[in-house]
Amino acid sequence: MFVTLTSLSDILGLTAEQLQFVPKIILLRECEDYIEHVWNKLPEHIKVDVDVQTYRRCYEHYNQPWQRTHIDGPAPLIKDCALATNESVFCGPGTRLAKRLARGDLGINPLDTACREHDIAYSRSKDLTERHAADKILAKRAREGIFARDSTLGERAASTAV
Repeated sequence: MFVTLTSLSDILGLTAEQLQFVPKIILLRECEDYIEHVWNKLPEHIKVDVDVQTYRRCYEHYNQPWQRTHIDGPAPLIKDCALATNESVFCGPGTRLAKRLARGDLGINPLDTACREHDIAYSRSKDLTERHAADKILAKRAREGIFARDSTLGERAASTAV
């Protein structure tokens, strides 16, 4: 069976049976903007393909109502979920410090590096005064991140939260 599309938006009108005959290469190169719209109709063997999944929009990490960080409108959708997981490695609870140190992770930005040092200080000492000193150092570095000229808006927001 052959499927002819007179325009790319014609893919939206195809049934699940017809979508089986659209080659993956055409789907990725020509109809990439429509993958999200026809996702529920795609055959399972195409849905599990890693190349196809990178064109799926990541609602888990971006475009949430509370992430209104753009002045001129809502945050943009991001297609590759792998990019969305490039978040802070050491900031926040449950960072798996030992695993990340064994891997050699350093932190993805100055705030994350400060959080790494804070986590190391907490893991080395149970003394409350030493932990308070580590908290003060982290708070100072977070304040510096808020006003740093090279900080992105997201980094400034994270520094404010810390």
